[in-house]
Amino acid sequence: GADRRAIAPLGGKDESHATSHLGWLSRPRRADRHAMNIKLKSWLHRVAPRALRRRIRRGLAACGWEHRFLRLRRRGFAKLRGKGIEIGAFEHPAPLPAGCETRYVDAITPAQAAELFPEIDATTLINPDFIADVSTDGLSAFADGQWDYVVACHVIEHLPNPVIFAAELFRVVRPGGCVVIAAPDKRFTFDAQRPETPVADLRRYYVEGRTPGPAE
Repeated sequence: GADRRAIAPLGGKDESHATSHLGWLSRPRRADRHAMNIKLKSWLHRVAPRALRRRIRRGLAACGWEHRFLRLRRRGFAKLRGKGIEIGAFEHPAPLPAGCETRYVDAITPAQAAELFPEIDATTLINPDFIADVSTDGLSAFADGQWDYVVACHVIEHLPNPVIFAAELFRVVRPGGCVVIAAPDKRFTFDAQRPETPVADLRRYYVEGRTPGPAE
């Protein structure tokens, strides 16, 4: 509905937040810095044992450090109130204001995630309250207008029909509620050279209510 609000929080290591008027997003200096960070992380993963990497992360967290993209998202998250859900929090749950009551939705359990992604510290994974494959089932487990807010960070870009997913987010949020979506800026990811899906195709998939195949 028109009275539901979509918030695109600023910041993030590779996100484009519907704020194209911020010209610094496209400066080569930022792209170079991002590429350097990726190389540094790759080097650390190659040379440092997993146990050492975990100790480093825990030490930084104990000192109050957090990822830059989480710090910058706080400006958007600060607008949230009441009860809501976060989809795909994984090891980076949204830092929401005190008083927010959040339930978590994911497609897999922490045990499954630890097996699929051994490079991640399994102790940091969020245990979901609901297991749901949003690419096939949407948010069918929830009623219309059930939540005050919905958060989905780095989820929509993985789905074959993102428009249907967006429609589901707005369906389960009450009138006057908030939908928060964070998605990567393609220019700063490994998909930078891949062709974009035409908007006409996305619209057609949504109207037809179907999931496109890999060849599409």
